[in-house]
Amino acid sequence: MEFALHTLLCAPDARFRAAHQGGVDDALLVASELTSDALAHSGPGSSCELACALGRYEVKISVTGPYETAAGSQPLSSPFELGPGARRLEELRRRIVRQIARIQITWRADGERTITATVPLTGPAS
Repeated sequence: MEFALHTLLCAPDARFRAAHQGGVDDALLVASELTSDALAHSGPGSSCELACALGRYEVKISVTGPYETAAGSQPLSSPFELGPGARRLEELRRRIVRQIARIQITWRADGERTITATVPLTGPAS
């Protein structure tokens, strides 16, 4: 993530860096939460893939993984659906991600899901 955001983190203009710092922090948090969620909901020996694309006004973070239940029995209908049995901390983390980013879930033919979070960036003040 830091490599993908390098142009923002190391911009020579301090005003530019300061204006984007909130978006960078949000993007790092969202990437961490999506990756943790994917690994927590995948079966034993599974892995996930993280991709990041920096745009002019946003950062798109995609995490692809199998998103099975912890027992590996049935796939979740949506990793960002909150059911009555959701643990409180997990529910809180998902709510924070939904507040920070626009979420899109794509189901793939191989049974894996890609969750893409679009995190807005702010531009430098004039």
